[in-house]
Amino acid sequence: MKHVEIHIGNMIKDKLFEQKRSIAWLAKEVGCHPSHLPRMLKKKSFDSDLLCRISCELNENFLEILSQAVAEKIRCKNAT
Repeated sequence: MKHVEIHIGNMIKDKLFEQKRSIAWLAKEVGCHPSHLPRMLKKKSFDSDLLCRISCELNENFLEILSQAVAEKIRCKNAT
């Protein structure tokens, strides 16, 4: 069974688009400089504290999504 790679930055951008919110809005809400957030959203991984703040602002539990992906990877590893 092949596991799916998670790109958290893309997921956040998708949620922003869905909610019709801007990166500048999110940066302000989470206390991040607006010029830094676009670079961060290109990353596949995030600082857990920042991800928690982003999750709260966007009302989407990105930490749970990552946790489920980790659990799936562990199941795949143990199945072999």
